[in-house]
Amino acid sequence: MKKLISICFLVLFSCQVFASDANDLVLIYRVSEKDKNQIYTKFVENTIVARKTNNKPRNYHVTVGWIRQVGKAKELRNFMKKELKNKEQFIFYFDPAGLLHVAPNCPEPSNPKNPLNIKCNRNAVVLFPAKDSLETLRMINWELNEALDRYNEEHGTKYKMDTDLLPKYFAPHITLANTSQINKKDRNKAVSEVNNKMKDNNNFISVILNKK
Repeated sequence: MKKLISICFLVLFSCQVFASDANDLVLIYRVSEKDKNQIYTKFVENTIVARKTNNKPRNYHVTVGWIRQVGKAKELRNFMKKELKNKEQFIFYFDPAGLLHVAPNCPEPSNPKNPLNIKCNRNAVVLFPAKDSLETLRMINWELNEALDRYNEEHGTKYKMDTDLLPKYFAPHITLANTSQINKKDRNKAVSEVNNKMKDNNNFISVILNKK
């Protein structure tokens, strides 16, 4: 089963949806308004995910880069935006939905006293990309990381990608529900419900749109 959707490139300066603030630089691909509604009506509506996310579509997107606390940093922002210029549109083929571990680099899973370990048990309900899309998104992420390294070397700066966006840990996805929205005991059922709807709508193919 393969479905495709057009995703448009955006550079975000701040957006609470992505848990970032005005000092962060977030690089994303955003699902179009039409396809956002289709994801919801065909895959999410009348499921646990819908009930736990206010019964409406969210701003579905794929994050490919995230640099925290860069401030205005106009030169850096322009540089990173330019690096993604030729990747403004991307076709995302869906694999089945699943649970994503939101903390890929758990410091000490066996140490209950380490406060960072609390994230190790958090799972978001997401749509994963099929193999071809996965490989392309990983390449985009790798290129952005390489570009940031070059920028640091040329400008004597020390900007860093968020840990989850390092090539070693990068797991591209479209989030349907955050970890705090669905109880742990309901998450597997939520994934099952979404996947059943994906099977029922396996002819879902989006219209390809240009960058907004």
